[in-house]
Amino acid sequence: MDDLVCNFKKCRKRLSAFAWVTSCSHIFCDEDGSREFNKTYSCPACETSLSGKFDIVRIDLNPIEQYKSMVLAGQRPEVVMEIASRALAFWSYQ
Repeated sequence: MDDLVCNFKKCRKRLSAFAWVTSCSHIFCDEDGSREFNKTYSCPACETSLSGKFDIVRIDLNPIEQYKSMVLAGQRPEVVMEIASRALAFWSYQ
């Protein structure tokens, strides 16, 4: 599978450690995301307003095993499948 790349047009770096993900399905490197989202709560790629609590999320692209074991623990199988489906759709969009 290909690596994800920063969706900031001036950057386009391969992402490897941490990244910022938006509800409009864009992803940005940690440096560009931190800089851009401190200026304004809008997506640098499509200018969508990102004012909701979970419209911008910083993610670890290499989560530790303990996190992977616990992040969805206790969720119903249909919730886990819905989350997995959305995550795969994000990858397809990229």
